[in-house]
Amino acid sequence: MDPVETWERSHGAACAPLGGYRRREPERTLLHAVVRERLEPFLAAARLRFLAARDPKVASRLLDLFTRAVFAWQRRSARRLGMANPRTGGVTAVQRFGGAVNLNVHFHTLFPDGVFDLSVPGPARFVPLRPPRDHDVELILRTVIRKVARHGLLGGDELDSADDDAFAALQAAEVDRRLRFPDPFKHARRAAYLDGFSLHAGVGIHANDRDGLERLCRYALRPPLALSRLSAGPDGRLVYRIGGRGADRSCSCSRPTSSSRGSRR
Repeated sequence: MDPVETWERSHGAACAPLGGYRRREPERTLLHAVVRERLEPFLAAARLRFLAARDPKVASRLLDLFTRAVFAWQRRSARRLGMANPRTGGVTAVQRFGGAVNLNVHFHTLFPDGVFDLSVPGPARFVPLRPPRDHDVELILRTVIRKVARHGLLGGDELDSADDDAFAALQAAEVDRRLRFPDPFKHARRAAYLDGFSLHAGVGIHANDRDGLERLCRYALRPPLALSRLSAGPDGRLVYRIGGRGADRSCSCSRPTSSSRGSRR
């Protein structure tokens, strides 16, 4: 039997008693704090997105809470200018897909950059407002999140009993996509991203820019697929080019074919 070799930093160190146990205290770390504060709201918001895709009533309620929060900010801004009863409005296109042809229920809303004064006789007088600042956008988004939670829309218990259908497959694909490609508005101007919700208000059109207004309306009403990005690959698969910041990406899928029983001639 070979002799046992003992390597010690100093003589007798291997036999010395261990010191007292000290916890690592993970709850004091930044990672623990971020997960503790943000994980549950983020997961709830993600479930809410999928629930809105299934239930039009949920999407309508979300849109109502969002537009009311924006209207409230506009009215407060107008009252600071001395207006007693300002009125406003908006036009919304509900989008169900993102630029990567992914399940992503969101709203494209066109708001006037001002309010209408009905207190004087005759036609309504339009009063322009200053553009929202970054902290204004964040304040509006926080208001929306608070109202969503107050109305009980963050529960999402209906998803637990969802059938294994096409929506379930889209939901799973969207979760995977969001892990690899997070939302792009975190550092954009006049944008906010909180607890899985995002709000972007960085696009403004001058009153005389009719072409710009048309382009903005076309973008708000865009279809889920852009035919200019769709092509046929050499292997017979369909290729869809995904535009975005940085290099272009593409995804491919099998081309649907018809089948029939019997021998082929």
